[in-house]
Amino acid sequence: MPQRLANLVNRWKSAGVPVAVCVDFDGTLTPIVRRPIRARLSPRVCSLLKALADCPGVEIAVVSGRRLNDVKRLIGLPRLSYVGLHGAERQWRDTPLEFEWEKGDSTRVKRLLRRVIDLVPLSQGWRLDDKGAAAGFHHAGTSPRVKETLRKAVKSACRSLPGPWRLIDNFRTLEVLAAPVDKGRAIRWIRRRMGRGGRLVYLGDDRTDEHAFAALSKKDIGVLVASHARPTRAQFRLVGVKEVHRFLALAGR
Repeated sequence: MPQRLANLVNRWKSAGVPVAVCVDFDGTLTPIVRRPIRARLSPRVCSLLKALADCPGVEIAVVSGRRLNDVKRLIGLPRLSYVGLHGAERQWRDTPLEFEWEKGDSTRVKRLLRRVIDLVPLSQGWRLDDKGAAAGFHHAGTSPRVKETLRKAVKSACRSLPGPWRLIDNFRTLEVLAAPVDKGRAIRWIRRRMGRGGRLVYLGDDRTDEHAFAALSKKDIGVLVASHARPTRAQFRLVGVKEVHRFLALAGR
C-alpha cells in the first residue's frame, strides 16, 4: 500500500499538480506513547519530511491536536505548515500565526479542568493535558469504571459551564476545545492556501482525523493509519507508523 499511495502522489508531481501532504503527529508520524510529553520524532523521519517538502509543488502540513508551537518544536523543520489544537492555531510556512480562539478561552478551560478534577480526582490514574484553549483528558491504562466516570464528568462540566465547547471522544483521550473547530476546518483552510487545482493527501490514526477525511474532495486521498480495519471515511489504510515512513520515503524520491 505505501508504494501504491506514493505512485499516486508521484503521478501528480510529474503532471505539475500541486500536492499538500497533510499528516497527524501522534500515532501517524510517531508511535503513541502513554505520556505525550515523551513523544519524539527521529532524525530519519525529519529527513524524510524535508526531502518530500523539497520536491517542487509539494507542501507538507502537520495537523495535530497539540499546541502549534509544541509540534513545531518537536519537528524543527522550516518551510512546513502547521496546524495545532485541531485547527484553532494555524501557520502556513513562515506567515504570521492565525488563531480561532479568544483570550478568555483559556480561563474557561481552566474552570472546566477544576470542575472535572473535583468530580474525578487525578489520583484515579487519568492524566491531564492543559493546552490553553483546549484540554486533553487521557484515560489510557485506567479501568473501564474510571474511563466511564471521567467521560460523564467531562460531559457534565461542558453542559454546566458557559460555552461554546467542542467535545471529541477519542480512543485514548477526551478532547475538549473552547472553540468550534476540528480538523475538517483545518483541511478547508489548507485547500484555500493551495488554490484551485491542488490535491490533498491526509494521513491520520484516530477519531479526530475523521473530520479531516470527511472534508476531503473526491479527488483527494484519505489514509487511515491503523493496525486493523475499522469504519472510516478514508479510502486507504496503512497498518502503522512504519508504513507511513515508507510512504514518505517513496513519495520524496
